Amino acid sequence: MEERLNQLGQVVRHKTLGEGKIISMSDASHITVAFAVKTSTFQYPEAFEKYLVFDDGEYQDAALTELQTKRAVSEAEKAAKMQEHQEAFSYATMESKNAVEKKYTPVKRTEGRPLTFFVFQAGYFEDQAQGGFIWAPYFSAAGLSLFYWDSLTNVREGDIIFHGSEGLIKGISRAKGSCYDRDNPYHEEISVQYPKGRAVNCEYTLLMNPIRTADFRDEIIKSCQVKYAPFNKNGDGNQGYLYDLDAKLASVFLKGIVEKNEEVAELEYVRWLM
Repeated sequence: MEERLNQLGQVVRHKTLGEGKIISMSDASHITVAFAVKTSTFQYPEAFEKYLVFDDGEYQDAALTELQTKRAVSEAEKAAKMQEHQEAFSYATMESKNAVEKKYTPVKRTEGRPLTFFVFQAGYFEDQAQGGFIWAPYFSAAGLSLFYWDSLTNVREGDIIFHGSEGLIKGISRAKGSCYDRDNPYHEEISVQYPKGRAVNCEYTLLMNPIRTADFRDEIIKSCQVKYAPFNKNGDGNQGYLYDLDAKLASVFLKGIVEKNEEVAELEYVRWLM
């Protein structure tokens, strides 16, 4: 994008406020105009499509060009996010025959002791963290039941979930209750393919300093030599969503989290892991 012209002092006209002069360019997306009757701040360059007009044609053309560019970038970002969402769900169709054969068997519970889970949220972490939940479809696009989606049925109130995305642990949460039925909360095109699913409401704690799972590769490899583990024998994350997490590995992750995020140690529900 070309460098923005210096608009300070330029004369503009408003539909109802009349002639004014730009007195401030407070940031890249706003300008302040002093009119005879009032001083107002406008979003830039959007205001020059309907409300404002520069007296100088060069400035008007530049504003409209910036608006077109801004919208093109916005559409590109929207398309990229949509593609990211589609890719996040596409794993459902990959190796689905192998996945469906792995029937999910819930981990046995010890009375009064929560279970620990690891969820791979890919491009959905921010959306789900903001909404305070995790969500997965009932079936793949091929109509198959996948164990790493069915695992939501084993979550209970008080269980601890480690939230992974982009090779990082970005948050930790406590489940507020068991899973429940919930329609797909995402884009209409995604929801057509995966209309129904399950959700678990979670009390998220976002990490100011996320930690890299790769930094714990040795510990991961020792703990993930079993079927249904969240990481493979090389220490890399498995294709899937929600997995049971070995309590010892959860403790390792938690200690790494606390080293960079001391406030997490104050969470009552994780102290037993420390």
